[in-house]
Amino acid sequence: MRKIIPLLVVLATLATISEAQVNGYYRQPDIHGENVVFNSEGDLWLVASTGGRAQRLTSHAGQEYGPTISPDGKTIAFSASYEGARDTYVMPIGGGSPRRISWIGASPVGWTADGKIIARTSRFAGVPDTRLVLIDVQSGDVEQIPLSQAAEGAVTEDGTLYFARMGRQGSNSRFYKGGTSQKLWKFKSGDEEATPLTTDYPGGSRQPVIMNDGLVYFLSDRQGAMNIWSMDQDGGSLRQHTTLTDWDIQELAGDGESLVYRLGADLWTFAPGSGNPRKLDIWLVTDSERSLVDWETEPWNYMSDTAVSDDGKTVALVSRGELFTAPVGPGRLVHVSRDSGVRYRNVLFTADSTHVFGLSDKSGELEWWRAPINGVGSAEQISDGPGMLRLDGTPSPDGKYILHSSRDNGLWLVDIEGRSTELIASDPIRTGRAWSPDSRYVAFTKGTPNLMAAIFVYDTQTGTTEQLTSDRFMDSYPVFSANGSWLYFVSTRTWNSSVGSPWGERAPQPHFEDRAKIYAVPLRAEVTFPFAEPNELVAEITGDTAADSSGIRWDLGHLLRELPLPAGSYSSLMTNEKRLFYRTSGNLMALDFKQDAKAIRVLEGASAQLSGNGKHLLVRKDSKLYVISAGSGKDAKLEESKEVALSDWKFSVNKRDEWRQIYNDAWRLHRDYFWDPNMLGVDWEAMRDKYAPLVDRLGSREALADLQGMLVSELSLLHSNARGGDTQQGDDSVSPGALGGVFVRDPDTGGFKLEHIYVADPDLPGQWSPLVHPDVQMAKGDIILSVNGVPTSTAVSIEQLLMDQAGKQVFLTVRNVGGSTRDVVLTPMTSRAERNLRYHEWEHTRRLQTDEKSNGEIGYVHLRAMGRADIGQWTREFYSQTNRQGLIIDVRHNNGGNIDSWVLSQLLRRAWAYFKERSDVPAAPNMQYSFSGHMVVLVDERTASDGEAFADGFRRLGLGKAIGVRTWGGEVWLSSSNRQVDGGVVRASETGVYGLDGTWLIEGWGFVPDIEVDNLPHATFNGQDAQLEAAIAHLEELIRVDPRTAPAPPAYPVLIPGAGFPTPWKN
Repeated sequence: MRKIIPLLVVLATLATISEAQVNGYYRQPDIHGENVVFNSEGDLWLVASTGGRAQRLTSHAGQEYGPTISPDGKTIAFSASYEGARDTYVMPIGGGSPRRISWIGASPVGWTADGKIIARTSRFAGVPDTRLVLIDVQSGDVEQIPLSQAAEGAVTEDGTLYFARMGRQGSNSRFYKGGTSQKLWKFKSGDEEATPLTTDYPGGSRQPVIMNDGLVYFLSDRQGAMNIWSMDQDGGSLRQHTTLTDWDIQELAGDGESLVYRLGADLWTFAPGSGNPRKLDIWLVTDSERSLVDWETEPWNYMSDTAVSDDGKTVALVSRGELFTAPVGPGRLVHVSRDSGVRYRNVLFTADSTHVFGLSDKSGELEWWRAPINGVGSAEQISDGPGMLRLDGTPSPDGKYILHSSRDNGLWLVDIEGRSTELIASDPIRTGRAWSPDSRYVAFTKGTPNLMAAIFVYDTQTGTTEQLTSDRFMDSYPVFSANGSWLYFVSTRTWNSSVGSPWGERAPQPHFEDRAKIYAVPLRAEVTFPFAEPNELVAEITGDTAADSSGIRWDLGHLLRELPLPAGSYSSLMTNEKRLFYRTSGNLMALDFKQDAKAIRVLEGASAQLSGNGKHLLVRKDSKLYVISAGSGKDAKLEESKEVALSDWKFSVNKRDEWRQIYNDAWRLHRDYFWDPNMLGVDWEAMRDKYAPLVDRLGSREALADLQGMLVSELSLLHSNARGGDTQQGDDSVSPGALGGVFVRDPDTGGFKLEHIYVADPDLPGQWSPLVHPDVQMAKGDIILSVNGVPTSTAVSIEQLLMDQAGKQVFLTVRNVGGSTRDVVLTPMTSRAERNLRYHEWEHTRRLQTDEKSNGEIGYVHLRAMGRADIGQWTREFYSQTNRQGLIIDVRHNNGGNIDSWVLSQLLRRAWAYFKERSDVPAAPNMQYSFSGHMVVLVDERTASDGEAFADGFRRLGLGKAIGVRTWGGEVWLSSSNRQVDGGVVRASETGVYGLDGTWLIEGWGFVPDIEVDNLPHATFNGQDAQLEAAIAHLEELIRVDPRTAPAPPAYPVLIPGAGFPTPWKN
């Protein structure tokens, strides 16, 4: 026995090691009897409802989402992106091969008592809204539930659906009460309309669960945090069951007897009426593959910063926050930063080319560090200033200082040896800054009170600042000449419009394409302009020779010179002793310092950086880096240049350390980007500490995004969310094709019958469905019998046969209504294009309805968003309707942008006179194409961001009223500049908006229309648009009371002989 016992101990120890227990990050649970299924590490797991060891059910490289268990407890439905597009799959609860049952972008949310899957999809909605469908597990047949805007749901045995109206809005915001907050409704087949249950409360009520006690349980934040509540089936007898205050319950599900929910990263169960909630102690037996050390084999995809040394022999690179130096030509690639979980950015070389500077968060704040380029020795911290987001470093030529900006609009000077940081300017503009050759002066661009920008110069010896150029223009990209005698800069001072008159189609506006030129300001008296025209008094100039700093003056702006270049678009000025470099039209150009200098194209379509001494150019093109001489001639041949040795560049990434860095970075970036420096009174450090313990439990990048979302939600603002990053992807990415119509199974033939063709604007063939192509001409009732020779009877849906067929010709056998059969070849569109087509149909039918009901008196324009494409749509649609007496501007579902001022300025234009020709041509207004009729704006719950700003501006400027319902509520704007090491972003709300009355606008509550009209779920599904009907009726009444027609021209004046024209003219 003495010999056996040690062996048993060893075996027990080995078993413990081989089955390491991991406390994971658990999400999206469902429960059935003794089983709980949930998501962790991007996979599905099964565990007993009492907790314990969990069993992994899936291991696919793709991500699984939202598992839900069938009523008999035998099947799990979930969505996954195994083939690229996300859709619904089923599998046995004990494990097995998943089986795809839908091809409509559906995600399951529950089951009916008879075993059908309740799923949400946007496949059948014209606008970007979700609807609920029923999917037959065996046949895959899909039945729409006749409701608009339904996103979550549970069905009672008598068929009553309790559903959440609206999907969850995209921002992470606790205590949200804007117009898109979810509300619970109920609906049963045969009802005239769905019935609201929780609309008494402006906040959220979601994820309904029907329990055996006859009550509806759900999540609501009506007492602060998101807790479990219940109500009877008519919405009464509200009762709160959990009393959390600091944490929100994220997800809720139930099986009739017990509820399961997520709190933080843990799962809890709760049996109503039989005790308190209980946390499930769950452990995963896993190798945590997705959180282990991984090798980054494509570092170029994450490369964020580069620099070239003054000797031209070394290049510094940052990829995924890691700092490297690489030789130019053969040599050793050095991993300089070997601190796992530390981020570097903004690399610079020392003047002697032996060390590299970089911004690093190693200390917990973003500080400057210096490290040897050979990787031998430790990095040294050289700044220790106030906590800030430092940006854009520029070292002084003498190596004593680093100049950098900060996110809070400061310009800072770091004394390298003194380890001090000094603020030298506020509100600089990040369009270039430069050192004088002797390192005494700093030139930078700064905004002026009139919203222009001028060049300023700071003297490091005296601490004084001088304004060098006027505040009449936008000046940028200052750079000193190599001898310190000139300062070159870009300025937009040339304003030659390519449009010469407002007369023309759609009242063309002035357009100024080539506005900029490069200018030079002398800094010494009696210096010769390097580009002066030759004459007998001007000696030949061959370069920009060195000089000391004596005689520098800042009062010679009146001697401003213009370089011999045409007006254009210029940026990124750089200089050395021989040349001035600049970028234009995507090319790197150079102008030699000599008389009769001609612009030389050094590089076409490549970016370049100049070394600190101006002798070398680091060129980035086609996933390669080259170093060339800064004196290279026209169109440098990169293939003959020195390439940076990167062929073997790869490095290891400790995912857990990286996730910890990303989490802390998100906290820090939010602190430095957020609109209010006081973080709205939230203890931001306490919030970091609250969620930080969950970092160690992460098992996937998606879980990290979820955790970051909870963190930023504490600020309760919109435009704040976590997205992107190095998420896990499936091995396959297949693009599904689409035909641009609705098909249903034909029981007689087994084929797919065409029920409806999506119809877009008949004047824009580019929007049409491929089914109506002149060479195809399919019609309602036609039946597709085969696709590429495959009988349609073998497929669950027509979409299944169109996988990987988008943009490719397909061969269809079609039977028409009369029974004859023909072959058709057409090219399916992408599913995205079909979604766009459905939206086109929705817009087209609104326009037709407006035109028909108003007898052509009222125009209609819809704006999907407020971006570049949308101003094009506005221009196309608005100007052709300026002769109407009324106009509906529909910004429902508008997801924002930044063009509200363009649209509003065009609506503010008013006719003040009319031009009348001799002929019978109608008089034309001045202002051209101005709209003089009545206007109204339509808004809804999905009107967001700049769409809301437009509606608010429309009303505040007195243009008309708004009709609809309260909007999303996001008016603190953002830029999405706060990128993370793996390409993810945690967007921060950056810029608030307040009105002339001194109050902050819209944020958190939304824009409230003047006339409230709701598009109810069932009626809207059936085609009614109550909001549009109300807008038409509103305008018709305004037109009846106050018709807006152009005044008739007066009679021609009568000339009185000898007296001239009458004054004023009259007959």
